[in-house]
Amino acid sequence: MPVELISWLSAVLVVASVVIKIVTANLITRRKTEVSQLQSELRKQVGVCESLVEHRASLDDNLEFFERRMIEDREVKVELEIDLDAYVADYRKHLEDLGYDPDEDPDPEAIYEEAATAGSEPSQEFQQADALPQHATIAVLPPAVGDADKLFLPDAVITELLSGGGKVIDRSTINQRLIDNGMDLRQVLDNEEYFRLHAAAAVDAVVIINSRLTGSGIGTATCRVIHFPSGEILLSTSYEQPGKDERSDDFENLTQTARQLATAIRGVIDD
Repeated sequence: MPVELISWLSAVLVVASVVIKIVTANLITRRKTEVSQLQSELRKQVGVCESLVEHRASLDDNLEFFERRMIEDREVKVELEIDLDAYVADYRKHLEDLGYDPDEDPDPEAIYEEAATAGSEPSQEFQQADALPQHATIAVLPPAVGDADKLFLPDAVITELLSGGGKVIDRSTINQRLIDNGMDLRQVLDNEEYFRLHAAAAVDAVVIINSRLTGSGIGTATCRVIHFPSGEILLSTSYEQPGKDERSDDFENLTQTARQLATAIRGVIDD
């Protein structure tokens, strides 16, 4: 075989080898790129799946929460319906006790307006207090709304009354019932229109407690118990902190003061 042919074949083989290496390198590089892209897409899809799983868990939690709320709301609705029925029945009973006739007296508030604006000769019904019911509902209130210091003693008295089996209606409930009747608690207290509480909030008696706080506890306090529907004051008492020499310590306990007033209130309520 001629030398030229051998040289030519060798050159062709070298060129072919180089071309094959270049093509192989390009294929490997392309394959690596494709694999890298596939791995990146796979990680992305895995992240999406994990996000969907977390979102599903969150939706399950929300569903469980709203199911619980729905059950609780149903229970509250039933309780409110029972309370409303009891309130309506109690309200009707009070109107019947006052001799209210819906055919002759279309406005029940007129009965209480008459009591509040009567002259020197009010009706016998409002001159004498009827006996309070065995389980009388009472409201314990400060003389005005807006002064937080005035609430310490009334709240303590409520605690003492409840511990003794008393039936006390919550201030917020009273205010809501007044609002439902076009009034509010601030207006009633500022104008001392306590008779409105009997019709709107179905209370048998109102306890008005006014107190003054000092650095050593309750300085002074007054307490009035007003009966409804007569408007008669069943109790009017006051409290003054003893002098330092008469006290067992420098701080007159709020609970002791509340207990004294609650005992006096129970005395007229139970009678």
